[in-house]
Amino acid sequence: MLQGETYLVEAKWQEAPTGVADLHTFHGKLEPTAGWTRGPFVSNSGLTEDGLSAFGKGKCVVCMDSLDL
Repeated sequence: MLQGETYLVEAKWQEAPTGVADLHTFHGKLEPTAGWTRGPFVSNSGLTEDGLSAFGKGKCVVCMDSLDL
């Protein structure tokens, strides 16, 4: 909890950029939680274009790479 908001965080440290499949899996972990839950997803190697297209705007998954930290 941070300032009354619930967050579930996942981080990937792998060579290849994170794709849409990993983001869908993480999104599935968020769905059973409260509607206002946010999920920062940090990928050290960045994210694929497909991943950013699917989860880049208006979703509960917040995509970040190592430069955002």
